Amino acid sequence: MVYCHLGFNYFYQDDSDLAAEQFQRSIEIDGNFVGGYQNLAGLHYQDSKFELAAEYEEKAFICDQSLVSTLHLQYHR
Repeated sequence: MVYCHLGFNYFYQDDSDLAAEQFQRSIEIDGNFVGGYQNLAGLHYQDSKFELAAEYEEKAFICDQSLVSTLHLQYHR
């Protein structure tokens, strides 16, 4: 969770690369941490990397099947 929050700090400082590194770290530590997958999906969606966004949304859904498919909407500013 700490890396996820750190990723948000980088995201809000407009540093998507460092944000992605932190979100990736969070899922390396816990492969079932749905927030890491959601946040990576959002970053990739924002960067118009739709295939990667869909890949991470699918991984998030595997972790928690109650999630809706519009996870990336939280990233629109």
